[in-house]
Amino acid sequence: YRLILKAENFLRDGRKGAIISKKLPIYKYFEEKYGINNLFLFDLSSEARAFYTHVSQDEFKILQIVLEVCENHREYEKKGKYNKH
Repeated sequence: YRLILKAENFLRDGRKGAIISKKLPIYKYFEEKYGINNLFLFDLSSEARAFYTHVSQDEFKILQIVLEVCENHREYEKKGKYNKH
């Protein structure tokens, strides 16, 4: 719950995350699950990550929606189907 609040505060403060390329497997996971057309990532802690998208209601309103929060790298790697070396 604290991580979700931290993600919400991050976006309320007007901060921006890193853009995730549409070519990456993690993007494809979110595209299939949520039908998104853009994806951003930001760090919540040394391990936790939050994924969010922008949704336009009209030309004046853009909503930022937190899709998921991963508490550790293992969750992130599983969603992106990344393999360990």
